[in-house]
Amino acid sequence: MKVKIVLGRIFTILHSWPDKYISWWGFDTLPKLNYASQKLRGEIYNNPDSIAKHWIKNYGIDGWRLDVPNEAGPNGQSNDHSIWREFRQAVKSTNPNALIIGELWKDAQPWLQGDQFDGIMNYEGFADPVSTYMNKGYTIETTKREKISTTDFVLWLRSMLAKQPYQANLVMMNLLDSHDTSRFMYRTEGDEWRMYEAAIFQMTYVGAPMIYYGDEIGLTGAKDPDCRRTFNWNYSKDIHLPKLYAKLGQVRSNNSALRRGTFETLLIDDKNEIFAYGRMDKKNKVAVILNNTSSTKNVKLDVSKMGWGPGTILKDELNNTLLTPRTITVQKDITINLDVYGHYGAILIPVKEVTKR
Repeated sequence: MKVKIVLGRIFTILHSWPDKYISWWGFDTLPKLNYASQKLRGEIYNNPDSIAKHWIKNYGIDGWRLDVPNEAGPNGQSNDHSIWREFRQAVKSTNPNALIIGELWKDAQPWLQGDQFDGIMNYEGFADPVSTYMNKGYTIETTKREKISTTDFVLWLRSMLAKQPYQANLVMMNLLDSHDTSRFMYRTEGDEWRMYEAAIFQMTYVGAPMIYYGDEIGLTGAKDPDCRRTFNWNYSKDIHLPKLYAKLGQVRSNNSALRRGTFETLLIDDKNEIFAYGRMDKKNKVAVILNNTSSTKNVKLDVSKMGWGPGTILKDELNNTLLTPRTITVQKDITINLDVYGHYGAILIPVKEVTKR
C-alpha cells in the first residue's frame, strides 16, 4: 500500500497560504486534519482501501488505539463524535472483534456508549488510584498528595466503574504507566514490592491489563522522555517481577472470572490496609487479597459472599512469592486465615468446593 500525504486546502485548515496550518497544540509538524472534508474521511476510514480497513484486512491487526481522539474535528475544532461513530462502523464492518481504544484521560462517558470506542486508556479509573494508594500519595503526574485510605481507594474504583457501561469496563486498558507518565517503579521510590502488589491488582481487576514495555522487569524513569528508556535486555534473570507477571498471566488465562467476572468487595480494613475482593462468573470464582503495608499481615477473611461453605479447599496461586500453590481450607464460620506478605497478595481459587448452606 502506498501512503500519500497531501497537505492542502482539502485535508487541512490554513492560517495563511501556503504553509501555515492549524496545528495540534502549536506543533508545526503536526497539522490538524480537517474532518469537514468527506474525501479525508474516505482516506482515513470510509474507502475500501482506507487506513482503518487496510491494516485489519491485509495485516490482521487486532484493533486501533487512537491518540487524543477528542481533539479531532472539522475546521480546526474538536470533540466531533460523528468521526468516531463512522470510524467504528468502518472498523467493525471489517472485523467485528477489532478493538477500538481511545486515549482519553478524563470524562470518557460520551465516547463509551457503544457507538464509538470499546474502551479507553484507563488513567482516571485505574492508573491514578492505584499509584496514589500504593505509592504513598504519588499520582501519575508524579505529584505528591495526601496518602489515601483503603476505603477511599475502593470508593475511587467503584465510582469509576459506576460511571462507565459494563461492557466498556471489561475492556478498559488498565495501565500502571505509559510513554506520557513517569514509570510506576519510579513512583515507588525504588521499592520493588509495591510493583509486585500493583501487578497482582492489575492482572486480577476488572478490565484488560496493559503492560508498558519494561514494567515486567521493573524499568524506572521520570516524566517523558525519561519514561521511554530502552529495554534492558541484560536484566538479572533471578529477579522476581518477570516470574510474577508470567504466573499472573497464566492464572488470568486459566480463570475466565478474572476476565469477565463480577467484582465484589469482600474486605476493607483501613487499619491494616487490607483489601479483598471476589471475581465470579458462571464458570469459576476467584478471591484476591492485597496487603498495602510493608509488613506481613495475618488476614482473616469472610468468604460467605463467594458461596463457599465449610470444608471448601482453596489454592493460593502465589503463596507469598513461591508461586507454587498452598492450600487453605474454609472453616466452620465460613472464614479463611492466612499470612500475606507486605505489598503482595493472594489469589484464591477453589480446588474442592463445598456449597454454603
